[in-house]
Amino acid sequence: MKTALTITLLFIVAAFSGTISGELVYPAGGLGAYAVVIISQDDIATFIAGADTIDPATFFMSLPRAIIFSPGPFSIDGDFVDDMPYTIFGLKPSGMSIQSGDPMGLSSVDIFTRDGSAEGITVELATEGNIGGYINYFGSFPGCKINVYDAMQNPPVIEGTYTVESVDYDITVPSGFKTLEFYIDSNGNNEWDPDELESGVYYTNPVSGSWGPIVFVGGGHRFDYGVDVTLLPSEVCETKRNNSPRIEYSSFGRIKFSNCYGNVSIADILGKIILERNISDNDEIQLNPNLPTGMYFVIFDGANQKSVRKINLIH
Repeated sequence: MKTALTITLLFIVAAFSGTISGELVYPAGGLGAYAVVIISQDDIATFIAGADTIDPATFFMSLPRAIIFSPGPFSIDGDFVDDMPYTIFGLKPSGMSIQSGDPMGLSSVDIFTRDGSAEGITVELATEGNIGGYINYFGSFPGCKINVYDAMQNPPVIEGTYTVESVDYDITVPSGFKTLEFYIDSNGNNEWDPDELESGVYYTNPVSGSWGPIVFVGGGHRFDYGVDVTLLPSEVCETKRNNSPRIEYSSFGRIKFSNCYGNVSIADILGKIILERNISDNDEIQLNPNLPTGMYFVIFDGANQKSVRKINLIH
């Protein structure tokens, strides 16, 4: 009981009635209604969890906020916790609801209060911004497409499709909150079709404290880089016909190939290629016994088959 009381008292001491203040910057300027909103980590988690049901405009207007009528100073009073990171969100709605492409921005870094207050915060608005990162792909990257969904809609709707040719990618999209899917568009219809064995992945970013699958575009440059994904080659189903390429694996590191003609790469869980060689007809590979125990990928690239196998090496 004493321990619980101590923890409760510490939490109460950490919360202060204070003020977060700074300046809202929008080079295009002009009179109008501008909103500056304070978002806590708990608010972010709520927004992400209800992405398919929460109306973004209603949600953001329920948070601590200030309304100003031209770019310039803002001040927001509230009960703020010193050890909690806050994000400052600014916008100028063009209508009754928040629309993709409206001037928006996030503070470039998380804000921490001292005795409940913080000052000198700059939030710059923009009508578009960049999303960038790295696509971890096993083998020769064939290029991929990125479907960008407008998460300001309820439910999110596809806003645009972008083609990228390099694993280091950068795209420019209208401002707002987005969700993303990356895929190899084998049939060219601008959709990810897993039933046709097209390889794809949703951006989720499981790092603790992140915005999860939500990406923000606009002022502040929060997601100009670091939106990284791992995109595996398509898994091609093998048949039992005698002339079908077959790959068999022993957990002790022996990989057998039957009727396989092509290139084989072995990659670790981070995508680093640790072995690469050509396979002709029936062959086998014995993995180095000094490799650490764990998951590896066998990537086969042949004339009639491309596939990837997850394997677990056990010593």
